[in-house]
Parts: sequence; structure tokens; C-alpha cells
Amino acid sequence: MTNIVATIDQVATQYPHRIAYDNLGQINTYGELKQYSDALADYIMARQLPAHAPIMVYCDQSFLSIATFLGCVKAGHAYIPVDTHSPNDRLTMINTIAQPALVLAVADLPITLPTPTVSAVALKLILNTRAASITPQYVTGDDTFYIIFTSGTTGQPKGVQISHDNLRSFTDWMAGFGLPDTPISLAQAPYSFDLSVMDLYPTLLAGGTVRVLPRETTENLKDLFTALPQVPVNVWVSTPSFMEICLMDLALTRHITRTSPTCSSAVRS
Repeated sequence: MTNIVATIDQVATQYPHRIAYDNLGQINTYGELKQYSDALADYIMARQLPAHAPIMVYCDQSFLSIATFLGCVKAGHAYIPVDTHSPNDRLTMINTIAQPALVLAVADLPITLPTPTVSAVALKLILNTRAASITPQYVTGDDTFYIIFTSGTTGQPKGVQISHDNLRSFTDWMAGFGLPDTPISLAQAPYSFDLSVMDLYPTLLAGGTVRVLPRETTENLKDLFTALPQVPVNVWVSTPSFMEICLMDLALTRHITRTSPTCSSAVRS
């Protein structure tokens, strides 16, 4: 199996100016994705954390979150995405259960955790530092790539560990949907929800563009119906319930049918 992050790095080297991430018009390229993740990987490796110890990432749906995930994996560490909308007790619980070696805060943490933490301000400075040429220590094989915690609605949240090869098998399976050669994928789910993997990694591996509808937009129907026609995609990834909400707007339904007649749809039940 080819390494996931190494493949994304190859895309960045070959097409540095190609758009990787579009968050309602805020655009970032593959070149920036490699530059930022290289800088973070360099920083993490210099800290000499315990081998394979996971890193918690307090994250939103920004480009910096994606660069942070890849920086962790590039340095040989699995990441644990914890969404900024999580209650404080969930942060504490996940930190206690997972025992991460480090916490990286893409946004300001609402509480103080006992684990060594890189603040949002410090993380942004690290990401924007141009690293010297590094030798990545990519997560590979059966090593854990990321850990997503369950909702905990039936008890204590449980961490689900996904290895590199698990994820590689999944992205290969996703390619069997007949995705476009250069997918432009809808990204609506938070990165602490496993559905987000369906749009993120298949798209980046193919050198496509992830187009984001952030939670602040999707939670307001007026904003959602205004924004969605401005987010043209050819791959739709969502829960059926989110699609049903979108189809409530007849004008939006006609727009999707008219502009994307060959749209590939990956819908999680």
C-alpha cells in the first residue's frame, strides 16, 4: 500500500498551486498544506514525544485543522480530533482515557488540561514557520492513524483506533464509487465525526478540493440555503438527514439538478 500522507505530499510537490481547501471562499493550496504540515511535524519530532503516543487536536473545520492532522501523522503520531463544540467534561474525559502526549489547540481551549498544550496562538506561529527539509516519520502499516471517540450517549465515550492500512483500504473502497478524477467534495461533518473521513482523505489523495460548509452555516437554514448554491461540488457526502434538509428548498433542488447532473453521491445511512 502507498502511504497516505506521502501520497498527499506528492500531489503538493507536483501541483503546489492547486486548491486543496475552500472554506466559503477562504482558499488554501496543496503547497500550503505541505508547508504547514512539514513545519508542525518538524516541531513535534523535535519534542521527542514517546513513540506512537497520540496527540489530541482541539479542532474546528478550518484548513489549519487539516494541516495539524497531517503534521501529527507525518511526525509518527496518531491524532485525536475533538470538536470545538464539545462540552468541557468531554474534553476532560477524552484526555483522561486517551492519555495523549500533547494537546494542539487550533482554537482557544475553554479549560486547562493537565497534558502539555500548544495554544492556538503558538500553533499558528509554528504552522507558519517554514521548516527546513525534514525526514518524515510517517504513520504506516498497522500503526494507528487517528482515534475518533464515540458520542458516549450510552455511557463513557470510547476511542476507535483506525490504522493507516485500515484507512488506506477505506479510501481504495471509496474510489470504487466512480469518483471524478479530480473530486470537488462537500465537507459538512465535523472532524470528530467519522463521516468526515469519507470526504477528506479520498479527495486529498486524488488531488481534489474539499469544499466546506461550516457548522455555523448549516445550523441556520437561511444561511445554509444561501451558501450551498455558492459551493459547487461533484461529490456529495452527508447523512441522509442533512440531504433531506437541503431538499426542503425547491430552488436549491433545481440548482443541484441543473448544475450537477453527474454528481457522485456517497451517503451514510
